[in-house]
Amino acid sequence: MIFPALLLAVLFSYVPFILTFLNSVHAVSLGGKRLGFVGLANYRRLFGNPSFHASLSNTLRFTLFFVPTNIIITLLAAVLSNRKGWLANLNQIFFFLPMAVGMSSMLMILKMMFNPTIGIINRLIGVNIQWFNDPNAAMALLVIAGVFLDIGFDFLLFSAALRNVPNDLKEVALINGANGFQIFRHLELPLIAPTLIFSDAHQRPGAYSHRRRAVPLHPDAGLSDVLGRVQERKLCLGIGDRHRGLPSYVRRSSHPAPFGTKENLLPVKTLRATLSTLLSLLIVFPIVYSISASFFQYTDFTALPARLFPSRLNIGNYVRAFSESFLARFLLNSLLTAIVGTLLRMAISILAAYTFSFFTFKGRNALFILIVATMLLPSDALIIANFMTIRALRLTDTYLGIIATSLLAPTHIFMLRQYFRMMSVEYREAAIIEGCSDSRFLSMLLMPMSKAVILTLAIHSFSTIFNDYLWPLLVTNKTSMRTVQVGLTMMGFSEQLDYG
Repeated sequence: MIFPALLLAVLFSYVPFILTFLNSVHAVSLGGKRLGFVGLANYRRLFGNPSFHASLSNTLRFTLFFVPTNIIITLLAAVLSNRKGWLANLNQIFFFLPMAVGMSSMLMILKMMFNPTIGIINRLIGVNIQWFNDPNAAMALLVIAGVFLDIGFDFLLFSAALRNVPNDLKEVALINGANGFQIFRHLELPLIAPTLIFSDAHQRPGAYSHRRRAVPLHPDAGLSDVLGRVQERKLCLGIGDRHRGLPSYVRRSSHPAPFGTKENLLPVKTLRATLSTLLSLLIVFPIVYSISASFFQYTDFTALPARLFPSRLNIGNYVRAFSESFLARFLLNSLLTAIVGTLLRMAISILAAYTFSFFTFKGRNALFILIVATMLLPSDALIIANFMTIRALRLTDTYLGIIATSLLAPTHIFMLRQYFRMMSVEYREAAIIEGCSDSRFLSMLLMPMSKAVILTLAIHSFSTIFNDYLWPLLVTNKTSMRTVQVGLTMMGFSEQLDYG
C-alpha cells in the first residue's frame, strides 16, 4: 500500500534531485544533454553574480517580514474567532475564504487595488505611493500577498489545534482566577506550539517527532501534566489554596472577579467579537472588492470619491471574458485536474499513512523517513528535471502530466499517520478477529473516525492543485489545455487588464 508513494517519491523527488545535482557540475545544452564536466564553475559563476546576491537578500528580507507577520495575524484570527455563535462562524468563513484564491488571481486583484492611478488603496488613504516601482513598497505588497494567500490553511490548522484544547482545562484555570490572556499564554499557547512550529517550519519533519508527549495531537493524554502546569504557573489571582475546598459562591464573595473570569466576561466577549469581525472584514475585503469591481465600468474606477460598488450592474465584463477567451475551458481543466488530483492524492496519502501506522515490518521507519524527507527538497529546484521526465513519458499537454508531480503529499502522509497512531491498535485487532479485512476496517471505521482531518487535507489539496500556476504553465503548450490560473495571466497580459 506504500508502493505508489514510494514510486512517486523516487520518480519525482530523488531521481530529479540527483539529476539536478549532476547537471549542476556539467555544461548542459538547452535540450538537457550534458556537454562536459565543469566542476564547480557553475557554482562560482552563480555566487559571483550580483543578481543572485540581490535575489538572496530580497528573499531573506521577505522571509524575515513575512513569517512573523503571517503567524501573528493568523494566530490572532484563530484565537479571536475561537468562540460560539453565528458571528464567530461567519468570521471563520471569512478567514478561510482566501484559501480559494490562486496566486495569479491574487496578483491581478492586488494589481488592480494598488494601481497608483486608479487603484482604490491610494485613493482611500489619500496618498500617491508607487507600489510597483518603490522597492520598500513592493516588498510590503509581497508580504501582504503572502499573508493573504497563506492565511486560509494556517487558520484551519490553528483553529483545529485550539479546539483540541479541552474545555475542562480552561474551566480549571478560570476557577483558579486566571484571566483570558493568562489562559492563552500558559495553557493554549504551549498546547498548540507544535502546530505553530509546523506552520513556521513545515519542512522540518522532526517538529512532530515526539508523538507521545505532543499534547496538541491528543490533549486528553496530557491532562494531568497541564493541570500541574496550571498550578506551577501560579495562575491564581486572589483565590488561594485555603479557598480551594469552599463552595463557588464563597469564593466569589471573598474576592473580586479578575478581568476575564466568568463573572466579568461580557466586555471581553464584546471586544473579542469586535476585533474578530474587523480583522475578518479586512481579510475578506480584497475578495469582496474584486467581485464588486468585476461589474465596474471604467468611470467607476476613476470616480472621486473612490467607489466600493458599481454605479450600475454591468455584466458586459463577464460576457466579454467568456465569449472572447477560453475562460470556460480553463475553468473546466482546473476543476478536472483538481478533483482527480485530490482523489488520487488523498488515496495515496491515506494508504501510506495506514500502512505506517498499523503494520510492523522491517525498514518501516526508514521508508517513512524516505518519503517525509522529500519535504526538504525544494520543488523549484527539481522542476526542470521533472519536466524532462514528463516529456520523456510523453505526458505534456495531458491531464496526467499536470497532476503527476502533485500526487505525493508528504505533509499529508505525516499528519494522517500522526492522527491514525492516536487511535488504539485494539480497534484493528478486534476488527481482524471478527473477520474484517484491512480494506473494510479502513473504509468503514478508520476513515469515518478521521473524517475531520481527511476533509481538511482534501480541501487543502483541492485548493493547491486548482491554484497551481508554474507547473501547468510549463507542461502545457496548447491553449485548450491551460488551467484557469495560467489562462487568467494570459488574459491579463494580452488584454493589458482592460478595466471595464
